[in-house]
Amino acid sequence: MDTMKITSPEQFKTTPWKNGKGKTIELAINDNGDLNNFSYRLSIATVSEDGLFSNFSGLQRNLFLLSGTGIELSYDKNSLCDLQGNQILSHTLKDKLSYATFDGDAKTFGKLLNGTITDFNVIHNDKKHQLSIHTIKAQTSYIIDACSRCFIYPTHSNITISDALNTEHIIRPGHLIELNNIKKQQYKVTGTELIVVHFNDL
Repeated sequence: MDTMKITSPEQFKTTPWKNGKGKTIELAINDNGDLNNFSYRLSIATVSEDGLFSNFSGLQRNLFLLSGTGIELSYDKNSLCDLQGNQILSHTLKDKLSYATFDGDAKTFGKLLNGTITDFNVIHNDKKHQLSIHTIKAQTSYIIDACSRCFIYPTHSNITISDALNTEHIIRPGHLIELNNIKKQQYKVTGTELIVVHFNDL
C-alpha cells in the first residue's frame, strides 16, 4: 500500500559529522540505520571552511548546492572516472541545485569559492538501492515515477502534490515528503526549486 509522510524541520535530527568537524541535519535514514551503518541517508549541512570530507566507504554520495556562492570538490586520482574511462579530478558547484556524484570512500577536499554554503546530501548503498535524481529549477508539474520510495524536498517555495484522486496537499519549503510503494503516475508535484530522489530496492 502506498503511503505519504511529511516531516517538518522541527522533526529533523542533528548529528555530528563523522570527522567531528561539524554537524549535519539528518532528514531521513533507512529503518534501524545510524551514522555508522545505513543503506540510505538524506541530510543538510552548512560548510563554513575548507577541509576534507568524511569517509563513507562502500557508499555513493550526491551533494547539491542549496545556498552560497559555491564549492569546488577535488578527489584523489584513482577515485572517479567518466563513461569514457577518463579520470574525474574535481567538480565545481556554483549554481543553485547543481550537484556532484562521487564515491563515498574518495578522499574528497572541499574548497569554498567565496564564503559559507549549505548543501543537501543523498548517500546510499548502490548494491541495495537503485537511485535516480531530478532537480526542478523552473515552475513545472512533474509526475512521480513508480518506485519503492521517493523523497521530495522543496528548497525555497511552496509546492503542491496531488494524488490519483486529485487530492491536493500544499507543502511548505524545508519540509520533506516521503512516498512509499508508488505506482506509475500516482502522484504529481507542481512547483519550483525542488529535489526529487527515487529509490528502487534491489
